[in-house]
Amino acid sequence: ALEPEDYVFIQFGHNDQKYKSPDRFAYPTTTYRQNLVRYIEETRARQAHPILLTSIVRRHFNERGVLEDTHGLYPAVVRLAAEEHGVPVIDLQLLTESLVRTMGDEASRDLWLWLDPGENENHTRGVKDNTHLNERGATVIAGLAAEEIRKQNLPLAAWLKPAPVSQSASDMVLWPDGAPGSEGVAIEEKVDERSGDGLYRNRSLSGITEPSVRALLPLNPNGGAVLIGPGGGYASLSYDKEGVEVARWLNGHGYAAFVLKYRLPGEGHADRSNVPLQDAQRAIRLIRANADAYGVDPSMVGVLGFSAGGHLASTLGTMYDRKVYADRDPSDRLSARPDFMVLLYPVISMIDGVGHGGSKANLLGNAPGEDAVRTWSTDLLVTDKTPPTFLA
Repeated sequence: ALEPEDYVFIQFGHNDQKYKSPDRFAYPTTTYRQNLVRYIEETRARQAHPILLTSIVRRHFNERGVLEDTHGLYPAVVRLAAEEHGVPVIDLQLLTESLVRTMGDEASRDLWLWLDPGENENHTRGVKDNTHLNERGATVIAGLAAEEIRKQNLPLAAWLKPAPVSQSASDMVLWPDGAPGSEGVAIEEKVDERSGDGLYRNRSLSGITEPSVRALLPLNPNGGAVLIGPGGGYASLSYDKEGVEVARWLNGHGYAAFVLKYRLPGEGHADRSNVPLQDAQRAIRLIRANADAYGVDPSMVGVLGFSAGGHLASTLGTMYDRKVYADRDPSDRLSARPDFMVLLYPVISMIDGVGHGGSKANLLGNAPGEDAVRTWSTDLLVTDKTPPTFLA
């Protein structure tokens, strides 16, 4: 039974449009509108809270690949009723139209009830249903509604669980047969938890001998991918604050994210200055080599870095074709050039008085020569082939 302070979602319209079914059809500006108002008034009469929702789109693409509207006046009537009666409205027609247009004809089928013959025991002959959602589609659309409730700051938002944005994470070791230049390096990985109260994770990593990427994949992918370089002055990695948490934010915007756990140059590796770049080049090549498995477009793979991780990202963007390790497998023949860069409070210059002294010493040693300083000052390496960059 409906209780005071309950919430009532009011959404109908698909069946009301069926003018060939007199027992279902309702004229949008008369009978349909009257039914909406009736539900609003009955809900309020019981001291509950009505919320109107427009109908989700039908997945109806024409022969030119254009998504066509099939709802006519019905969503507009819902919006008008909401305005006239002071009722919140979740405009799922608009939200799902934007989603389906972005996904396109083929990709959007994954959200609707499209089944091949024999794929489901309830639909042995297969089905191509552009009205009803499958389980994944229902989850995605429910997520759109929940996010809109949060955006409108409705009181109901306090009862919503945090929205999941990521699939389960997985790790990929960059060098299964051992990282170049790390042979015989006798250090142990150290994890320093800096959060203090245990309410969140803020790990600082050092002593890395087995570099890897942690893949966090979005629930609603847009095809893009971002390799993330955490900062830490080339002395440690701020793995959560500038890595995992950023990856989850990117997942919420549809990007696959890959947190790079790279080796630190001052921990005994041979060819110390090249060690982080070796790991970054290898990582972006492996992402491209496994693009199908990760559901990403290999031409939409960028890099993002903070502080010293921003320097590493900028080296990848300006030294992507520098040969810093011998090929291990066919993936090493793929391009290491990122398609875009995001550099956040990055270390860029190694020149005294300009760059961060600690990062410089950790990368190049205490007394680097002028050639090394200029070689690793990435602002001096920008060309017309440098990827588009956001700098902040």
